[in-house]
Amino acid sequence: MTSALPRLTLRFDPAPGEAPASYLSRLAMRNGANLESFAVLIGIDLSDLIDGAPHAIEGLAQIADTDPRPLRSASFSRVSTRSFE
Repeated sequence: MTSALPRLTLRFDPAPGEAPASYLSRLAMRNGANLESFAVLIGIDLSDLIDGAPHAIEGLAQIADTDPRPLRSASFSRVSTRSFE
């Protein structure tokens, strides 16, 4: 993530229990972009976000100016190639 990026103007808080990738998808739509392009634009690795990587979740929360705790609690964590918890 690039720290020089401003916070999003068109933003909102995640819905209760919303997974980080879902939240990113809704932010992308609200900001007029598709998910993949938006992730690249804001410097979030979509694979890392889906895998529950803390740096990706924290970066998304920072850019969206929201509390990262609900996103962390709703995320999956990759524990092996084909396993999540």
